[in-house]
Amino acid sequence: MDGRLTVGLVFGGMSPEHEVSIISTLQAAAALDTERFHPVPLYIAKDGAWYTGGHLLELGRFKDIPSVIRDATPVLVDPAVRGKLRLLERRRLGVRAVADLDVVFIGIHGGSGENGGLQGICETLDVAYTGSGVLGSSVGMDKSVSKMLCRDAGIPVVEYAEIRESEWAGREETVLDELLGHPGLPCVVKPARLGSSIGIGFAATREKLTDALEEALR
Repeated sequence: MDGRLTVGLVFGGMSPEHEVSIISTLQAAAALDTERFHPVPLYIAKDGAWYTGGHLLELGRFKDIPSVIRDATPVLVDPAVRGKLRLLERRRLGVRAVADLDVVFIGIHGGSGENGGLQGICETLDVAYTGSGVLGSSVGMDKSVSKMLCRDAGIPVVEYAEIRESEWAGREETVLDELLGHPGLPCVVKPARLGSSIGIGFAATREKLTDALEEALR
């Protein structure tokens, strides 16, 4: 448009870390050199809908998310364009291109933003993006898988145990007995497929371990 690189800032998402993503991405947007980069917000609401609009770069507006969405432009991606992520606005008589993103800054925490989903969309459309690739993102998002791969490659990892909700429900006391034996207390409990800001608990007693497991599963 004017020699600047158009950067799409993707944030929000359906993860429980939605609000964290808004804050961290808009902080990054504020640090962009606007003489070199043209920022375009691409906000993904909690229901998965995609929106753009200049006001989405204003952190204070997100105190009232329904108002933010009401004033935003709903968009979808044009799959026919390669090399850029073209955003289309749905209109009564078709669609209208509203932005061509040269590069995508992925600011979503957890969920599809970190598990390779968005990365796969970008690679399919040959669009540059920040962060790890599809495989690295997917492996890194699943803490149990990443620990297993590291261990198999001879990289030291701390002692750990993986508990699924189906294993916990109805046999809580048995699971607690097993965890007290391995990895033992104290320990840190966290969801295997979220980031590092939601659902984390520290347990030094059996009671605290129960609470931490229930919170992580929730």
